Amino acid sequence: ELLDRAIQSIKLGKSIELSDINSHKTDINLRICALIPETFIPDVHMRLTLYKRIANAENQVELDTLHVEMIDRFGLLPQPVEYLFKITCFKLMAQTLGIEKIEANQHGARLCFAPNPKVDPNRLISMVQSNPSQYRFQGAEQFRLIVEMESAEERLEQINLLLTTLNTST
Repeated sequence: ELLDRAIQSIKLGKSIELSDINSHKTDINLRICALIPETFIPDVHMRLTLYKRIANAENQVELDTLHVEMIDRFGLLPQPVEYLFKITCFKLMAQTLGIEKIEANQHGARLCFAPNPKVDPNRLISMVQSNPSQYRFQGAEQFRLIVEMESAEERLEQINLLLTTLNTST
C-alpha cells in the first residue's frame, strides 16, 4: 500500500516524503467488537477481501456503496459488521481533520492530533471553556472527552458527535 501511494504521488508529479505517504491512516480503538464474524461469512478469503475493501475506501460514498453491496450479497449485517462500517466512517472523518488516533473506553475518549491538524483551535478552546468537566487538553496534541460511555452505542454516538462538531468548525 505504501508503494502504491508512492507511485500515485510520482504519477501526479508530487515529491514524495515518507511522512506524507504514511500519514493517511488513523488508528481507532473504541474497545468495540468490529469485525466480520466467521459465522456470517465462513469463507476466510472472502472476509479478508471485504476487510481490505472496507479499509481502502477513500470516501464516504465508496464506503456506503460497499455497505449496500454487502447487504445485497449477504443479507442484513450483524452488529459487529455495522460497527466496522461506523468505525471506518470515523477514520475517514478523522483523516480529514488531521487526527492520528482515537481511543475510547467506558470513561471517555482521547484524540491525538497530527502535527498540522485541520481543526479550528478556537473551536477546541471554546468547547473546553464551555464545559471544562467534559473537555480537556492533554498536552499540545491531545484532546480528551470525559463522559461515561458504558455501551458500544454510547461510544459510537459520542465519537460521532465529537467528530461532527470538530468537522463543522473547519
